[in-house]
This record gives sequence, C-alpha cells and structure tokens, in this order.
Amino acid sequence: MHGDDVLLRDFLVDAGLLSRSQLADALQRAGEGPLALALSEMGVLGEDDLRRASAHALGVPFVTLARHELALDAMLLIPEPLARAHNVFAYKLADGAVEVAALDLADLGALADLKRTHRVLPRLTDARSMREALLHYQKHLKEKFGELLTTGAHLGEALINHALYSRAGGVHIDAGQMTTLVRYQIGHAMHEAFALPAQAGKQLVGQLKALAKLLPVERAQEGKFKIEKDGQITNVRVHAMPHKGGERLHLRLARGNAARGYMLESLGLHGEALAAVERVLAREQGLITITGALGGGKTTALQTIEDLLLSPHRTVLWADNAATARAALRHDPHALFLDDVRDPALAALATAAARRGVLVVAGVGADGLFDAPDVEVRVARVQRLANDQFRQMQKLSRAEVNAFAEQITPARLYDALKEEKVIEPGAAWKDIMFAHPTPSSGHPTGYFGHIGLQEVHARGLPAQAGARAGLNLIEDGLFKAAQGLTSVEEVQKLLI
Repeated sequence: MHGDDVLLRDFLVDAGLLSRSQLADALQRAGEGPLALALSEMGVLGEDDLRRASAHALGVPFVTLARHELALDAMLLIPEPLARAHNVFAYKLADGAVEVAALDLADLGALADLKRTHRVLPRLTDARSMREALLHYQKHLKEKFGELLTTGAHLGEALINHALYSRAGGVHIDAGQMTTLVRYQIGHAMHEAFALPAQAGKQLVGQLKALAKLLPVERAQEGKFKIEKDGQITNVRVHAMPHKGGERLHLRLARGNAARGYMLESLGLHGEALAAVERVLAREQGLITITGALGGGKTTALQTIEDLLLSPHRTVLWADNAATARAALRHDPHALFLDDVRDPALAALATAAARRGVLVVAGVGADGLFDAPDVEVRVARVQRLANDQFRQMQKLSRAEVNAFAEQITPARLYDALKEEKVIEPGAAWKDIMFAHPTPSSGHPTGYFGHIGLQEVHARGLPAQAGARAGLNLIEDGLFKAAQGLTSVEEVQKLLI
C-alpha cells in the first residue's frame, strides 16, 4: 500500500469515519489501486470529503479557492491547458514560493518545469473550487485574446501570442472541413487549446502560410517567420502538409532576444567546445546530438543551430519519427533535425544518413541510442543572476572546494579562464572570485531568466582528453559563475 494510503487509512479509522469492516472491504476492492478511489466507489465518503480527509491525514492545507484572491502572476505560471488537463491551479505567489491547489496530489507530478524555478506548496481543494478557478483562467485568456481569435483579424499573430502566453513550444493545427482544432505542445505533452469554425480555421492557416512565405496549395512544404514584440523575437518554423480532407500545420516556437540574435555563443558555448561544434557545422555533414534533461535547453540548441543553417541554398527539414525521417531524406536535405529521439529505429536511420553526407542534428531523449556521434553536446540550464551591480563575488569556501573536488579539474578550469581572459594572467587559482546571488526589490531571489551550460565531446580528439572539447558541465558552470552570469549555488544543484 502506498504511504499516503496508509496515512489516510489510519486517519479515517482513528476519526471514526471508517469502520474496520468497511476498511477491509475497501482494501480488497482497491487491490493495488488508490484507497481513496475504492472508498469513493463504495459510497462510504464523497470525493470532496475524501480530499478533506486526505488533507488532514497528509498535513496538507485544504483550501476553498473562492475565499482567496487569485493572483494573476501565480495563475500564469501553469499553462492553462496543463492546468485544465491535470486539475492544478496556482493561486498565490510570494518570495519564490507558489501555492498550488489540486484535486489529487499525484497530479503535481506534471509540474516538473515549475518546480525547477519555484518552491511549490501543495494544497488540496474541492471540485467546485477547481472548476470555478479554471473557468476564471479561461475567461482571462478569452478576454485577452478572444476577440482576435474569433473575428479572424490578425489571427496568425494572435495565435502565436496566445501560444507564447500559454508557454507552448509548439502548435499543432488540424484544419478540417467542419472545424479546426488547435493543440499546444507544452513540454512533451499535447493539450487541446481551442477549436475554430471552418472559415476562421481556413483564414488562420492562410495567414500563417503567407507569413511563412508558403504557397497557398495543400502540399508538404516548410517555411519560417519572426515576430518581434517588446524587444523579444519569436522564431516560428512552419511545416504544412495535407491531412484527412484538410491541412495540418505544425509550428515550432523559439524565443530569443532581438539584441542578442541567434548565435552559438548565445547558447553559452565558448572556447574549445564552441570550436568543436563549428567544425562539424562547417563541414555540413555528420551527426550532432544534443542530450540533457527535460527543460535543459535541448530544443533551444536545436533551433539555434537550425537558424544558423537556414539559407535559400540549403534544404533544412525536421522529422519526429522514422516514417517522416524517411520521407524527408527522400528530398535530399542538406540538414535533418530530429527532436527528442527515443526510438532505436530512428537513431539508426539518422546515423546512416549522417554517414551518407547529411548533417543530422538530433535531440536525444533516451541514453545509449547513438554510439559515436561526431559531436555530442550535453546541456543543462541554470538560473541567470539578475543584476551586475548587486551580485556578490567571493572566493570558493573550503566546503565549496570539497563539494566540487571530484567533479572538476582545477587546472583545466583555470587555463580556460585565463585563455578566455575572464581572469588576469597572473591571478592565482585560490584568489579567483565566483558569483553569489543578492536579492533585490525587483528580483527577490537574485535571479532573472536562465543560462545554458554545455559539455562537448567530439570524435578525433586526443584519447587522453577523454574526447571532451574543453570543460565538463560542472566546470562550465563555474566558468560562468566566475563571469558573474550564474552563481556557485546554481552549479552545486547539478552535483551528483
């Protein structure tokens, strides 16, 4: 029996809400499943009564959301499709902690991205509270984007803004004869966003294809465009194809900064690691893999490399399974991009294509699929320090030195800092200063945004270097802490 079920069982029996005979029947009915579900099916307690009991048993506050002010900045931390799919609602934000109400604490497992940036404080609530809170969320979105989304005026741009507002990385549009279904890709999951009448859907598809400079005909084709707003650029890659009596569009969204542009350096690559990746890109053939945890920056790296390669003289295609990869390769592309490869058949096909002279860039979602890529870029993402003038620069403490001892080679990090002029040539290792966060009124945690870390392994490097080009992931984090871009505390989170 799950630990939560044991706590709930004991509480219900001790409180006199459940007899021993009822408990025995419920346990038999539940088997390996949740005890609460069995009790609800038996009619012993209602679902909301069980949620209140679970809250008492687990030491989790029970909230009625109608009695709380629903903070917009908290609500928007969870994309509306994700909140709706899992019945979770963020309603209060303070000091980097967000209070999240749920109908089932197990559903908080869907908030992995939020947990990387905020302390999530779980709360249980009742079904009516959740229903009304989600309706409030949907009403807010409708008020913000509803008019544009229903009238058709500037529909394509409105859709992109709506998707970005929902923190989507991709948009799937299925335009049929009767209706057009729009779904958002948030992380690895697909969530239904809304449906449009057939005429509005047709207008949406037409506008997006026009923005991407695609032909109005229904055939497989790809294009891209950019939207800039308030100094932020969003790169939109559009893939269109006929589908079931209509047309399907797949949009990939990559957020950037208008001033920074899309360069390998903007990912955080530098020194030997940067040179190793540039060598393969210059050859325009071979296999580059991008590996890392969900939310670690794989998609950003893929889209940045794609942006560098795009030109009128190159054919750059994307695929997400072996069938679409085979179809793409029949068009003799210069480069093939694969997002989140988990299928051995797709990995084998990609490897064969790279050996034939295609440049293949693959995001890898499972270990061991690629034996010997020309370049493997291992990525991670840490919080970026918010303000130059307030961050603290200090020498590593003895405890910090000991914590990093097994993960870094000080001489290698020292040489990189010296060669790239982060420190003065005569500086001693023990005197190097590394950054720590200083909270301010504008940035209570001391952080704002994120920055990427990279570790690059490349074929053809000396064996004694372990085929690594430059620094390992932890060393790269400390390199950027010495630059004042992130903190020693953020790098310590990566230690295993």
